[in-house]
Amino acid sequence: MVHEIEINLSEKMGMLEALADTLGTTLENGRVQIPEKFGHGYLHGFTFNPYLRMMVSDYELKHDLNMTRIVEQRPGDRIMISFRNIFNSENKRPKLTASEMPSVSVSTQGLTMGIDIPRNTTVRSILLAVDANYLNGLISTKTSNSLLQTVFDNKQALIFEQLVYASLQKTANEISAARIPDDFTQFFFRIKAEELICNLFIELSKRENTSIQPLNIADVRSLYAIREKITLQLEQCPSIATIAKEANMSESKLQRLFKQVFGATVYNYYQSFRMQEASRLLREEGLSVSETGYRLGFTNLSHFTRVFENFHGLKPKRYTRSGTSRHTTL
Repeated sequence: MVHEIEINLSEKMGMLEALADTLGTTLENGRVQIPEKFGHGYLHGFTFNPYLRMMVSDYELKHDLNMTRIVEQRPGDRIMISFRNIFNSENKRPKLTASEMPSVSVSTQGLTMGIDIPRNTTVRSILLAVDANYLNGLISTKTSNSLLQTVFDNKQALIFEQLVYASLQKTANEISAARIPDDFTQFFFRIKAEELICNLFIELSKRENTSIQPLNIADVRSLYAIREKITLQLEQCPSIATIAKEANMSESKLQRLFKQVFGATVYNYYQSFRMQEASRLLREEGLSVSETGYRLGFTNLSHFTRVFENFHGLKPKRYTRSGTSRHTTL
């Protein structure tokens, strides 16, 4: 059974209200509690002012869910910031694909791919909708970074994504765990929402200052499919020629757009994800350094050690004992 919800954000009924109506429950104080027959968990929406909204979600459904957003595209409209897989889980993590890693995306001009959530999938996310003019007011000054300025101008359909790092994870955990008196709820969560936005754009400002190319939905879908493909088989990165042909792009276009969206070349993204998996195998699976290196396709353990140290700041053995790392973002 598939629940298909088409939501037009310009109409009176918003997404949470439409979801509550479909699931036969109520929207109370901005919160939808998932009925037991459909799954478990909640979605909680906050409207801080006409220009800044946030939705915190932590749920799992027993049925497939399809949501379609219809957003008017006009300059100065909302910028969407989506944090996915963001809350810490007490369970041991299995091997993760790129779509399952804690990540954050920024999309402009209503560039979204809809929401398709397979049954029995845990959703732990924070969605922020911020008006571009309001965002410009928060930053207050023009930036020399072309990526940030393009986002703030919000005149092109673009999306940028990267893996989540420590400071964003800390704020997300504070949002998830917060138990705030009613009188201070809006105040607290607005500060946390703006903290997420600030830290995110500080990180994005570190990306290389290059020209930005407009995107279409077909290219975006191809880029995300490529990202998933290169992280499914970490023993060997697919050749650029092969994946460019599959994406119906030239090799130069593929490399340019992949780096624009994900902040790294195809190979560097693959290698960074590979080192994320290496840290999981060492700490959570208890594999030895040699077992970890060989499982990830390294035939030379000295090479594996050098790559791991460049990424985490420690050699694999010390990393396993220390419990800390210097995580390098993409």
